[in-house]
Amino acid sequence: MGRRKNVSYVLLAEFDIDVGTTLSRQLPWPTGVDPQLLAELMLPEGVHDVEQDWTVFMLNQTAENTCDIIIEASSEEEEEDDNSDSGSGSKQQPILHVLNLVFRKFDSTAKRKWVVKALAICTHHPYIQIFKPVLLVALQAYFDEPSEACLNRLYEAVTAMDIAFAPTLSRYERLIMRQMERRDLFAEKQQPPQGNGGTGNPTRSVESFEHTRSRTSSMMSGSTDVDGETASTDSNHKVGMTLGEKDYRYYYTSIKYASRPPAPPVVLPVKVPLASFPEDVGEYSLVSLIQTFSGPNAQVSGPIHAQLHTNGNLTHPIIVLFNALITQKRVIFLGTRAGHVSEYVLAACALASGCGTVLRGFVERAFPYAHLALCDTVMQNVPGYIAGVTNPIFEQKDWWDLLCNTTTGKMTVHKNINAAPPPLAHFPSVPSTPLPGLPRQDSMASQDDDGGKQAKAREDHPDNIFMDEILLMIQQHHGESNVRQRFTEYVQRFVRMAARYEEDQFRHTDIGFRSASFSPSTSALGSGVVPVDPASWNKELNANASRIEGWRKTRSYEYYATDFAAQMEHSQFRGVDITHQLARLLFLRSVQAAEAEAIARTFAQVCGDGGYEAAVELLAHLPASRGGLAPLAFGLFSQVEGVRASTVELLNRLRNWDVGRVFIRLLNHFQRYAYIRLAAQQLQQQQPQVPQLLPASLSAPNIAMARLPSNHSQSSLGHS
Repeated sequence: MGRRKNVSYVLLAEFDIDVGTTLSRQLPWPTGVDPQLLAELMLPEGVHDVEQDWTVFMLNQTAENTCDIIIEASSEEEEEDDNSDSGSGSKQQPILHVLNLVFRKFDSTAKRKWVVKALAICTHHPYIQIFKPVLLVALQAYFDEPSEACLNRLYEAVTAMDIAFAPTLSRYERLIMRQMERRDLFAEKQQPPQGNGGTGNPTRSVESFEHTRSRTSSMMSGSTDVDGETASTDSNHKVGMTLGEKDYRYYYTSIKYASRPPAPPVVLPVKVPLASFPEDVGEYSLVSLIQTFSGPNAQVSGPIHAQLHTNGNLTHPIIVLFNALITQKRVIFLGTRAGHVSEYVLAACALASGCGTVLRGFVERAFPYAHLALCDTVMQNVPGYIAGVTNPIFEQKDWWDLLCNTTTGKMTVHKNINAAPPPLAHFPSVPSTPLPGLPRQDSMASQDDDGGKQAKAREDHPDNIFMDEILLMIQQHHGESNVRQRFTEYVQRFVRMAARYEEDQFRHTDIGFRSASFSPSTSALGSGVVPVDPASWNKELNANASRIEGWRKTRSYEYYATDFAAQMEHSQFRGVDITHQLARLLFLRSVQAAEAEAIARTFAQVCGDGGYEAAVELLAHLPASRGGLAPLAFGLFSQVEGVRASTVELLNRLRNWDVGRVFIRLLNHFQRYAYIRLAAQQLQQQQPQVPQLLPASLSAPNIAMARLPSNHSQSSLGHS
């Protein structure tokens, strides 16, 4: 971070009753975009009815709103731009996110007794919310001192904000940070302030020997100390969540703004989120979006569309919205305040992209606030735009495919929406023969006996079941982060389903692994989507064929194909489908011992060869909300010695890293005790071969293996 200026432009717009809306100032130089277009974006319709409002819009989306000055991209964005522009001859400028504050202040000397001004900051950072405090202070100062010097001080203050030492986390580190609500994750990544004379972790090298020795001693004594600290057996205890402790999910810096010189500048603390993604812009609430369109008055009117209504007339409104977004339909949110519709648009982009972690291509066609002139000049050149509007006249226009009314909670499919072409594939019904030991999946597919026809509407459709779970989570106050994680998993599952659809239809896919089962003869691991029940799986593919076909024709699909190829090229687990292996381990009873051992052995080998990067990549596929290391820990209770040994070796490799020890501490009481006991047994068996590596205090005569309490028999715990 910090490789280029934090802010590219500062803009000021004003409203004058005689002149109208004007763009008064542009710093440090003009943007090159039509000033009237920017002024109307900064001063939205109905602004005189509110005292203060926050709005968001984007620049560099089309030729009409692209800045003249070329903005240099950071290294991370250059890589993404190279991927996205691989099929075109020119490189598009990075998207600029504009955070805009509109303020109305009483003035007895004004004609209407009110003065309205808007101040905006244009930045490439997706976490635009960090600039809200300084924008508020600066606009108040500009009302008192309406001069260019006041805005110059703002520009200098935000560009001087120091984030040069903010750690740049990898994709998998950011995924882990998002999935776990812990303040102490990757604390070692944060460099100390200048003057400490240290690096990221100055005491680690001094204490490394004692730390390793204490961990080895605890393993030999049968203790539950997995990382040099006593592991709590209380499942409700959260390490690193102590009140007042520094939250390492953020980088702490400040903005010093001289609002009234020569008085000392105001120091505004800033928390820069470290787990942000380019498609995850600003502040939004998926919970608010879901509640708005899931209330008692929520409904979807208009014609039934194959790509939107995957469950006929019983398709949940949120699923209709998701389908419209991924199939690149024109979506409009209609509300009464520009700030509110802006939040809904940002939430919709997060909904479709998996909160920015799975798909991309939505922010570049997002217009969080749009007016009539913008629609005529800019939006018409953007296929499948996502816009927020406040003018009711949009309801009468032929400018949308799906209209979402944020006031009433109702959605409308346009009567003239283009009909969806019939899907290319049809998957015939086969006898339903689930594998032994696994539940039937009939509840996860539509009971469609007609095959090629659209699936019948069902109350127990998988999308309806998913939305019922989401609404239950919201009622039980699970929080925004858990809801975002569930929708991320939903998008991931949709992409894997699309990959299997392509493979069945075209015998090839560029967005996923080839589907294959485990080969006992060669010990080759399986990959892709291998259905447990082919009959129910084919029915589900038939129900989703239309929206998959619609997604395959979008830029989001092209981006994902490029991103998937890049991830496979840089993956430590090259050629290994981690998601497939973990799904297999969840059904350990039906998995052959040879397959379970091959999975654990492969994971352990890659984590040993790939080191920290491999461990982080594996852990990123094990969210705490889904049990963390639980799928792997099942191998500790296998009756086969090889499975137990490979699982212990894998956990030992993960325990070499701070983040791995955090995951191990999240195992339940029995899993931790089983791991410690088996690891101690392995260490005791290896002790005669390498006596010189053990301290004298840990020699064989001094080892006293503690007998751990358990309600399991010795054979069930892995003794042979």
